Amino acid sequence: MLEILATTTPIFLLIGAGYLAMGTRLVNREQLQGVATFVLYFALPALVIRALTQNSLDQVLHTHYLLAYGLGSATIFGLALLLTLKRQRRPSARPPCTPWACPPPTAASSAIRWPPWFSALRRPPSSWP
Repeated sequence: MLEILATTTPIFLLIGAGYLAMGTRLVNREQLQGVATFVLYFALPALVIRALTQNSLDQVLHTHYLLAYGLGSATIFGLALLLTLKRQRRPSARPPCTPWACPPPTAASSAIRWPPWFSALRRPPSSWP
């Protein structure tokens, strides 16, 4: 039990320090984006590679774990796909909208004076000069 606490405590302390830094506005959003990019593209892959190289293949690959993870992922993906397809088949109150022929949402928007090149963009590319 102490091994688990020794491993997870620094992680939770870092999460708490990040929460406090954002709460006190010590770090702005641009700096946070830079740190997130570093973690996603460098730190996490390095951690995974280190864990894979320090342990034997028998310790890393567990068929029951991989099967459970794969089935769970496939189930969630299938449910999300079914929900998306069901939602797409539901009729909408508005007519379908394409980038070239989209009805204005209100009558007030037709009073807007659009630049001349905008009307050319609303036609299909086949009719462009």
